[in-house]
Amino acid sequence: MCYRYEAKLIKDIVEVIWKKLKPTLFSSVENLVGIDSRLQPINLLLGAGVDDIRFIGIWGMGGIGKTTMVRVVYERISHEFEFNFFLASIRSSVEKSGLLNLQKQLLSGIWTETDDISDLHEGATMIRRFLGRKKVLLILDDVNHPSHLKYLAGNQEWFGSGSRILITTRNEHLLIQHRVDKVLKAEELNYDDSLQLFSWKAFKSGYPEKDFLGLSKSFVNYAQGLPLALEVLGSFLHGRGLSQWNSALRKLGRVCNPEIFDILKISYDELDYEEKKIFLDIACFFNGEDKDRVTEVLTSCDISAIIGIEVLMERSLLTLSYGRLWMHDLLRDMGREIVRRESLDEPSRRSRLWLPEDINNVLSKNTGTEAIEGIFVDSTDELGVEVNVNAKSFSMMTKLRYLKINYGNLPNGLECLPNSLRILKWTGYPSKSLPQHFNPEKLLELSLCHSFINHFHPGMEVLYNLKTINLSHSVNLLTTPDFRVMPYLELLTLEGCIRLDKVSSSIEVLSRLTVLNLKGCKNLVYFVGNLRGLKSLKVVNLSSCSKVNKLPNDMGHLEFLEELYVNETIIRELPSSIGMLKRLVLMSLGDCKHLVSLPSSVYGLKSLKMLDVSGCSKLDKLPEELGRIECLVEVYASRTSIRELPFSIGMLERLVLMSLRDCKQLASLPSSVEGLKSLKVLELSGCSKLDKLPGELGHVDCLEKLDVSGTGIRELPFLKNLKELSARGCKGQSPKPWNPFLFMLKRSYVLAGLSLPSLFGLPSLTKLDLSDCNLFEVAIPRDAGCLSSLTELNLSRNHFIGLPRSICQLSKLKLLSLDGCRKLQALSNLPSHIMLNISDCSSLETLSNPIEQCNLVLSTAKCLNCFKMVENESYKSIALSLLTCYLQEPAPETYPAISDRDPNRFNFIAPGNEIPEWYNHQSEGSSIIVQLHPGWLSNKWMGFSLCAVIRLLKPLPPSLVDIGIRCSLRVNGLEMNSRPTLRIGGEWGPLPVLGHDHIWLFYLHRRHRYFLNNWQDNYYQLEFSFGLWSFYLDSVIDDGVVEVKKCGVRMIYKEDVEEFGKKLLKQRGINTKRGLQDHDDTASESQEDGDEPHPKRFKQLDLDGLGHSGSACISDHEHDG
Repeated sequence: MCYRYEAKLIKDIVEVIWKKLKPTLFSSVENLVGIDSRLQPINLLLGAGVDDIRFIGIWGMGGIGKTTMVRVVYERISHEFEFNFFLASIRSSVEKSGLLNLQKQLLSGIWTETDDISDLHEGATMIRRFLGRKKVLLILDDVNHPSHLKYLAGNQEWFGSGSRILITTRNEHLLIQHRVDKVLKAEELNYDDSLQLFSWKAFKSGYPEKDFLGLSKSFVNYAQGLPLALEVLGSFLHGRGLSQWNSALRKLGRVCNPEIFDILKISYDELDYEEKKIFLDIACFFNGEDKDRVTEVLTSCDISAIIGIEVLMERSLLTLSYGRLWMHDLLRDMGREIVRRESLDEPSRRSRLWLPEDINNVLSKNTGTEAIEGIFVDSTDELGVEVNVNAKSFSMMTKLRYLKINYGNLPNGLECLPNSLRILKWTGYPSKSLPQHFNPEKLLELSLCHSFINHFHPGMEVLYNLKTINLSHSVNLLTTPDFRVMPYLELLTLEGCIRLDKVSSSIEVLSRLTVLNLKGCKNLVYFVGNLRGLKSLKVVNLSSCSKVNKLPNDMGHLEFLEELYVNETIIRELPSSIGMLKRLVLMSLGDCKHLVSLPSSVYGLKSLKMLDVSGCSKLDKLPEELGRIECLVEVYASRTSIRELPFSIGMLERLVLMSLRDCKQLASLPSSVEGLKSLKVLELSGCSKLDKLPGELGHVDCLEKLDVSGTGIRELPFLKNLKELSARGCKGQSPKPWNPFLFMLKRSYVLAGLSLPSLFGLPSLTKLDLSDCNLFEVAIPRDAGCLSSLTELNLSRNHFIGLPRSICQLSKLKLLSLDGCRKLQALSNLPSHIMLNISDCSSLETLSNPIEQCNLVLSTAKCLNCFKMVENESYKSIALSLLTCYLQEPAPETYPAISDRDPNRFNFIAPGNEIPEWYNHQSEGSSIIVQLHPGWLSNKWMGFSLCAVIRLLKPLPPSLVDIGIRCSLRVNGLEMNSRPTLRIGGEWGPLPVLGHDHIWLFYLHRRHRYFLNNWQDNYYQLEFSFGLWSFYLDSVIDDGVVEVKKCGVRMIYKEDVEEFGKKLLKQRGINTKRGLQDHDDTASESQEDGDEPHPKRFKQLDLDGLGHSGSACISDHEHDG
């Protein structure tokens, strides 16, 4: 025991001394951008300090950076091992000198007799003998064959305790074969790291030069995070001019870079014939398509698609995301380059065509050959290339499998189509019929949307392979085909075929049909006489078939039907057999104006989850049997004539949503609603005859959202878990104001009109809308502050003069809307960090003074048309006060997901016609340019403050009332994607009064998404543009509706904020020594203090103007960095 202890002690001492003496290697690769984040998952797999033996596999596409990653790992940790080996580029080493030589190379560092090794088995034995008890770090780079792992690192028994074997490969399956259990896929670089890596190669700095920023981003987008491409392209462009950059970018769209191509093509060359065919088909035609569909298409071409696609994914040539196959853009381009090289000068001799100009050249000149297997062209109109098809264009293309054309011309008709076609997709097909001798016996998909075809008769041959027909919006189609010649059809889409009046009775033979879409066939009268043969049908869509007045009596035989749409038809009733559809999940009958009832047999719909009868204006009741549909989750019965709900409704224990909006005849809800154990949403808005809710509703503990807007309801039951309550427009039927919380009265009140006495029982409420409820100040409870979870409160268009003091206790409140409260005179004790909407508050004399209420921070203040308020206190003073407080105490980092609510942004809008003088960049009109010169950037820079004076010149049409004031930004000519917008009008509040100027002032933090990802201390030209945006039109309104008269910009630094605060305190006579809470009302106006303001930033500072700040800090290099 003593001997063993001493031996272990000596071993430990040797290891410690070895680690201290052995030098740590440094990475030989320069500018390893993002390396630490990429190595983090590898470090976790390495398991430092653990004595087990680990095989770690890293796989990914070529050029992704696998070798770089393991080389850095090797250089960082190799000193911790007794022996370390880095076998680089095993693929090429084996090709050049064989695997036996690689074994000898591995052993040469520990054994001098390597020449005696005669074969791979002996070599493997020697590796195991010499390394079996050693702590080894072994890197096997670029492995591409199972034998490499078998003879270089057989299994864990080959190595000693604590050993780590790292393997890089493009083929994941090799790792699976070798039972490597710790596997990591190498991912692409993120955008910021990509731009930085490219910049180091192109400019020898971490960010692009200003003139090359836009082009740099284009190259980075092309590289899609592949380090190989970023390095190759960046190095190639280094030192070249703008014209060369532009030329190189255009070339990339046509020709793949040879260095990138050669490295990526290694993976392609290792594929077999069928795998190569699959790869090229996906690269040229099916990138981003559904995996099952691609598999089916390729299988129809006699290709083993299932195993082939799996191999491509294992070899990092394909990825699967949400059921779709994706190929990296550079792999796609590599595949297309392989096809292009099949015939550099003659597209007609290539196997696949996708460029419109190549396709047009081949089809218009009739130069097609049997080499062509696929033609896919998309959006030819957008590309400015119109495809002209010769009558005999396809006569020589005997191997054509795929044909996809958009709106091609047939000036002389079409004589033939290849019988080898699997996909025929010709949007806007210009002929009345397909060629007479076309025999599509191998056709899988036929799609002739928006075509001029009037009939489809494929001949007498049976089309056993045809699975899909889509003739939607073919307005000339008069008849459907004889379905007997296509017995295996699965999808039939005839949507929008407005001249089609019936469906062939032969449809009953389609036993495999799963989807039948006849939506919008407005002349369809006879649906289907017999449905018994449609045994597989899952979806039937008859929506907007305005002449269909009846469904077949044998609907019940569609035993697999899951979705039934008969919206906007003239059916009066459903067949009783409907109750036999035990798999039906969705039944939509919306806007069936003639529907008078639902059959009692609906109880048989055991799987029904969604029932929509909204807009069925003659439907005056729901069947009592409805309560027996146990799976029902959503019921939509808005705009019906329902007078009451069946008592059985309470049996729907899984019901989550019930919408009864605008049911004008609904007078009550049954007491059985207490049985709706899962109900979360109840919509009753517009039910004008509904004047009370049953007390049993309070037993529905799951209820989270209740909308009783526009009803006669004045009282609510106890709803402890309610999160959203809307009572907008509930004025009640009596002179008294609305009284929804009468159930919580703690004592009897005699005073008439007392309302909302207590809110104590609503701790979960997050949104409360009491707008337009005829509320006076006495109607708002004093304990409103007990709504501890409230985030949004809307009290707009009511009659109170002030708010209760308890309002300041709403610590989570983020939005307070008081628009149109015309009697409101003052605000005080507001909670902090909120958005405040007080537009059209015509009696409001002052905004709660944020200097007096020092903890108040408003992220937004909308004060449109508050003319009296700005008469009493200058809008410049209000704006500066709010902005200063906002900047002194930054807003919280989290906000509800509502537009304009952003922790790095401040908004203020009010009547005003002048840009405050402290905006040191001002301009007439709607745009302004600011130039930033090196030296402007420092850690004290906070962001931008911008403003604009706008005037609404003429009324907006009703469709345009939802608008926004928008600011766009161009940085060095490149437009930023995000555009700050202040929404007004419609649900976002009032519009400015016509002919009255308003000023919009806002602040954006430097981290705001509006700006660049990384600011650099470089030259920038910033162009800010203001305008009015229509969300309905999704465009700028520029037809004389609004005028942007002036605009201004100011860079905000930390010292600016300090100066703002000091000057404001002095102007308001506040003794700064006593703090913000101590006011000295008799103090005279303060003199300038002795602190020197930031050089050239302020000349003077007064309340309204704050002086004329110089611009030298921005354009004259005088800002200290």
